[in-house]
Amino acid sequence: MSPLTQVRPVTHALYIVITSDKGLAGALNSAVLRGAAADMKANGLTTANASVIAVGRKANDFFTNRGFNILSYQANTDLVDQAFIDSLVHSAAAVFVKEEVDVVKVAYQNFISTFEQRPTLRTIFPLSLQELEEVVGDILPAKGAFAVAQSTRNEQKPQTYSVEPNEQEVLAAILPRLASIFVYHALLESRASEHSARMVSMKSASDNAGKLIKELQL
Repeated sequence: MSPLTQVRPVTHALYIVITSDKGLAGALNSAVLRGAAADMKANGLTTANASVIAVGRKANDFFTNRGFNILSYQANTDLVDQAFIDSLVHSAAAVFVKEEVDVVKVAYQNFISTFEQRPTLRTIFPLSLQELEEVVGDILPAKGAFAVAQSTRNEQKPQTYSVEPNEQEVLAAILPRLASIFVYHALLESRASEHSARMVSMKSASDNAGKLIKELQL
């Protein structure tokens, strides 16, 4: 068994919380922050046994003001490259393998449609097939040419293969890449949700301003 898949009783946890750097996006950030805080409370975690990797100024300010240990802080910019993803995954994997934390989760906004973004939490470490299937389900569209029928998804069960040089070396190379997919997907979904939420919020503000101008016009 790989150290990245080892399931342990949760006494310490690490959360990668992804928000925007700026406001004016409706409830986009507050929903993610409330979701992460609610999950901590539900699992009996406090400032003493929960740490945060903050991606975005809103997440950093929220958890810093509440006394949580900020393991690292990264600005949430339009640049989402491999080096940025690798730094997040490496930081999370390092503390998990050292057993400084027993679980690593990522909290972000999942883009559903222009008018719907859903706050989501996924468990990155320990890696599990169930979480991976759910992430793939989020990536695949419900409709369109790239959609896959639910019956077809259920038929795609993993098979047993012979691997070389050995299972341990292959897993050591693949599992960090699978974790990178979790983080990359979360960053892209969060970015799409931010642009959509800000567009809808600004349109609503413009429409309300137009109505107010008509009401005040002599």
